[in-house]
Amino acid sequence: MELDVQSLTPLTMAELKHKLEGVKKESKEVNFRAAKVLDFLNEMPIVKLEKAEDVRKKIAELNVPRLKPKHIAKIIDIMPEDPDELKSLLVGENITVKNDDLVKIIEVLKA
Repeated sequence: MELDVQSLTPLTMAELKHKLEGVKKESKEVNFRAAKVLDFLNEMPIVKLEKAEDVRKKIAELNVPRLKPKHIAKIIDIMPEDPDELKSLLVGENITVKNDDLVKIIEVLKA
């Protein structure tokens, strides 16, 4: 079976888990790689889907310059607890975020 890519949207681990569980329910079986990913996600402490979607929306509403959906997904997956952790999370990316914006993002994560 060949699949066509419909869109390239960064997913959080919670969203990926939800999608894989839906595929598993629908087809009763997933391929080896998808099963391994689902096993991994079941062992990881991840946020609930509803919270991930809510946090994604709230962070996007902050309109932080240059903060892309892939950055938001990474932030939700890691859930940093302070601005320094968030800054170190983004250090590998080609992005600079002002301290005020870092604090606002952390406040959203703590809410």
